[in-house]
Amino acid sequence: MKAPDRSIVMRTAVPASGPGPVSGLSVRAQTTFLVFWVAYLVGSVFYVLKSGLPQPSDFILAFAILTILSGVIVRVPVFRELYLVGAVTIVWFVLVNFMWFGMLGDVRFALSSLYYIYNFAIIVTIITMFTHLGDTFISVTRAALLVAIMIEFVAVLVLGGDEVRGVGTFNNPNQLGFWVLLVTASWAVLKGERRLTGLDLLLFGLNAYLVMKSLSKAAISTFFLLLMLIAVFQWFEGRWRWGLLCAAYVAATIWLLQPEKVDSLLSEGLVAKVTNHFDGALNEADSTPEGRGYDRIWLYPEYLFFGAGEGDFARFTNKSGDKGVEMHSTWGTILFSYGIVGLTFFMMTLFVIFRHAPVSHWMYFFPVALYGVTHQGLRFSMGWVFFGLVFGMTYEATKNRTRRASAAVPMSTGQGLPR
Repeated sequence: MKAPDRSIVMRTAVPASGPGPVSGLSVRAQTTFLVFWVAYLVGSVFYVLKSGLPQPSDFILAFAILTILSGVIVRVPVFRELYLVGAVTIVWFVLVNFMWFGMLGDVRFALSSLYYIYNFAIIVTIITMFTHLGDTFISVTRAALLVAIMIEFVAVLVLGGDEVRGVGTFNNPNQLGFWVLLVTASWAVLKGERRLTGLDLLLFGLNAYLVMKSLSKAAISTFFLLLMLIAVFQWFEGRWRWGLLCAAYVAATIWLLQPEKVDSLLSEGLVAKVTNHFDGALNEADSTPEGRGYDRIWLYPEYLFFGAGEGDFARFTNKSGDKGVEMHSTWGTILFSYGIVGLTFFMMTLFVIFRHAPVSHWMYFFPVALYGVTHQGLRFSMGWVFFGLVFGMTYEATKNRTRRASAAVPMSTGQGLPR
């Protein structure tokens, strides 16, 4: 009999002791952590302060992080490989930023370092809650995400006008679009191996409306790519599959019998706004590599090895003569701000996070990574929540498979296991 795969549990973690919460974590502590976690997820949609600054939900989660990582109330699991590569990456980012902070004095160097420390702590916190709360943490997280989506849907309906891009409770439309993309990817990860249901259809429909209202070209294109990938890996249950086929049949019938009504739909309303917004997108100045800030990579190649840090952007001028502009790219920011060394460390961290994950999780990350080609999303905490959920779900699935396999193996009678 083939032994169960214990690699991720035995090599990188202190496994939880049996199903349910780990012994020693009181019900009051469990409830407290979950309340803080729900408050963060639901509150993450409310942008009260200026973009780039911590929001109220970040202060809520920061308190929970400090409580958990102190190790006084709850035992933090040991994932050696993840912590090692994560620590090396964060230390490098901090060293680069503080070196430039010492020379140039821009406080943004220091703030950028704090963001990376905080965001990696989010991953550790999520993993800790996974190991202690298991399925309860998954269910509560899904419920909190659904509540947050409903709140944002209502906010966009109330606050979003017909003549402007939807913003909702965020500071700008791109934040709304990126949040929707990350929440959808996180929801798909939390589904595990289960098929999609009517609740998933409802959530995807609400999110599709939100992302289209944002009129974010990158968010819309990557969101619908993500939906296609989710459909491939987690197809609908039988009754919903038939419902989808019936809906497609009705839509095709309307298209064939009353094409003028379809044309009217496409020429008016939200669909038309999205279509018109995409028209000529490639010719817009901010859609070019120079408009996103990529030109500084070849204009200032001396920074490519060690990095220029995240701050004092007035050092760099693009071909149009603009100064003081942050690079609008996740991957470009890592490469230019922290050099080839920093990009290598960051990619190693992602590799450890996704190494044991199912192929579907890799594919759900692809639209998120694609969005990062044209937008800087490193300070967006929901992205790091997604990373934590991927690693936590992988650990939880591996632990459950190991437990089931161990339960299926008969007790040894001295004759050895059957082959």
